[in-house]
Amino acid sequence: SNNAPEIDVPTHSGKVIVFGVKNAIENVEDLDDLIIAEYMGSPVYLQDVAKVKYSYDVQNFATSLINYQEDNSTFRNAGEQITMTISKLKGTNAVLIAEEAIEEIQRAKASLLEAGVGFIVTRNYGERANEAVNELVHHLLITILIIALILIPFLGWRESLVVTIAVPMILATTLFIAMMTDQTINRITLFAFLLSLGLIVDDAIIVIENIHRRLHLKESEELEFDEIIVQATDEIGPSTNIATIAIMLTMIPMAFVGGMMGQFMKPIPLNVPVALAVSLFVAYVFAPFLARKFIKFKKYTASTEEEEVLDDSTDKDSSDKPAKNKVSKKRMSKKNVTQKSDKEEDA
Repeated sequence: SNNAPEIDVPTHSGKVIVFGVKNAIENVEDLDDLIIAEYMGSPVYLQDVAKVKYSYDVQNFATSLINYQEDNSTFRNAGEQITMTISKLKGTNAVLIAEEAIEEIQRAKASLLEAGVGFIVTRNYGERANEAVNELVHHLLITILIIALILIPFLGWRESLVVTIAVPMILATTLFIAMMTDQTINRITLFAFLLSLGLIVDDAIIVIENIHRRLHLKESEELEFDEIIVQATDEIGPSTNIATIAIMLTMIPMAFVGGMMGQFMKPIPLNVPVALAVSLFVAYVFAPFLARKFIKFKKYTASTEEEEVLDDSTDKDSSDKPAKNKVSKKRMSKKNVTQKSDKEEDA
């Protein structure tokens, strides 16, 4: 039968041995029905020569001693000890599991001490995972800040603000998609985000930079702000699409890596292409919208220049009026004096 397991190691009388099987064994009955030999043409089952039951690992069971240091730097006498390992199930949080396990032990500490039993936490992978995740998040925030500071001298603080806002939107959307596909947040997942951070900002930077460039062109003086944004985004669309898809395709071969390394690297080919696709969507939809809200656009046209010229001429005319009024008053007064003198002579 294809389901019949095969023994890799021959048995020896009176010895504890370990043997492997090629197919899964689900319960004790499967082990009882395991064929281990053949005698005179008849199969010999494991239940014929042994009793199978659930128990501890006999081959690794041995008395172990522990000698640890007290708080006052003195060593206690060596005593017997056992090592217990608490592992998390798939899809659970290692940090929370470790904290809850330690809390349960602390609750039972008094009763354990009364029975002469102490405990020491020798390894806490939840704490290590928490430190690693916090460190990656810290570096993630530093990277976002550096990107914003680099863009300010080249594009301006408003354009830099748009790109900075786009980055958390991309990461949040990618995390939501990862959650919907039953992925967990771990060091490899965050490393994938850190790896893609330098790539996901490219699309938003390209769109914002082209909008910034079009706003300062003379040809754009007669266009509305919304038209400039649409044309600037549409102008770089094909090239940006091809560049982003090319980078996404470079990550896909990593998904075909097998074995333990393939499981270790699995979040990278899954999350990086998704983050790049989301960055393209954010660059085309939200970046122009944010540019419309934050970037200032001062429209200069021929009509406004003509109005400024007219305003200047009006101001000059108004400034000349008092002088003209003074001259006319002088002329009127001089004329009145002349007419008065003529009347006196006639008299």
